[in-house]
Order: sequence, then structure tokens, then C-alpha cells
Amino acid sequence: MTKNNSVVLTAFFVLAVMFGLEMLAAQDKSATCDEFNHHVASGFSYLKKNDFRMNPASGPLPRMLAALPLVFMGARGPFDHWSWLQGNSPEFARHFFFYYNHRYEDYVFASRIPIAILSVFFGSALFLVARKLLGDLSALFSLLFYAFS
Repeated sequence: MTKNNSVVLTAFFVLAVMFGLEMLAAQDKSATCDEFNHHVASGFSYLKKNDFRMNPASGPLPRMLAALPLVFMGARGPFDHWSWLQGNSPEFARHFFFYYNHRYEDYVFASRIPIAILSVFFGSALFLVARKLLGDLSALFSLLFYAFS
């Protein structure tokens, strides 16, 4: 095996381990208050209604990516509840998870998968740019610091 192939293989291994650890943590850890109150249910509403009234303070793309699996899982949104009309995302999320859908843990886990995939993409980009600018060893160290921080 050439040095070039071993560097790429090592980077692939590091990214695979990172993704595996993310998936283990995604199964084990409970939802953060931000995931619950602001991200997942709001992202679902963005996808289903193309309306950004829930938490317009930050960009919608990460929320929409996180909520994308929920669309395919058949989630339903409480769009007839007062929280939707008033843009009250914590109350909307509570109704989304506990009254309209009864798969809280499945939905939280599924919403973490696209974010983990995105982290692998960013890790790959970091490795490729660092390798071009700084060389193989620096690129691997950069990727290691990224993957295990």
C-alpha cells in the first residue's frame, strides 16, 4: 500500500469511528432542550408548511435537515393548535412529540442522523483542504482534533 492510500484509508477510518460514536451517542442521550423546544418540531413545520414563524432568529437549513427523516416516518404536526398560530415553539414541540406523535425517542434519534452525516461531510472537507494546504500529517491531526473534540 502506498503512503497516499494509507493516509486516505486512515482518514476514512477516523471518519467512520466518528460517525459510529455519534450514532451510539444519538441512541443513548436524551434530547437537549434546544433540540426539543426549537429545532426538530420547528424544522418539521418548515418542511410541511413552508412557513418560518417558529424561531426565525436562526437559519432554517439545519432544522429542516434534522426534521427530514420525520417526514418519511409519517409524523404529524399540531397545525390546528394555538401554539402554531402564535409561533410558540416550546408548546408546539410539546404537542408535536407527546400528543400528535407518540414516537419521541425514535424521532429524536432519526433527527440526529442527518446532522451526523453532515459532520462526516465537513470532516472530509476539512481533511481535503488541510491536506492540500498543509500536507498529510497535518491533515490527519486536523481531522483527529475535529473528530474527537
